[in-house]
Amino acid sequence: MKRSRDSDALAARLALAGNQPPAVLAFIPPATEQAQGVTSESPETVTPPVEEARPRKAKKIKASLDAVKEDTVPISLRPPRALLTRYVAAASERSLESGRVISAQQIMLEVLERGP
Repeated sequence: MKRSRDSDALAARLALAGNQPPAVLAFIPPATEQAQGVTSESPETVTPPVEEARPRKAKKIKASLDAVKEDTVPISLRPPRALLTRYVAAASERSLESGRVISAQQIMLEVLERGP
């Protein structure tokens, strides 16, 4: 197996990290002297970079989640292609009339609720 070109530097950094107290392990800079085999008797304390606090992103909540939740169950339907084409055409007509998107599945549910 071919050795990575940075494997010696990584080994030196890992050896240095193993000898450090836990507070210093928060940030270990890339080794320059350590990769060449030069180490000091007392390792320098490295201060981790200070990260600025970022504001949390607001959660996006759909309007439908705010509405009254119905007791629903997800299902999968496999209608014949011709039937689905009819439902898609009906949904597109209804979408143009109402000004909002109506899916073919909504039309299917309406037809099922109406009954035969």
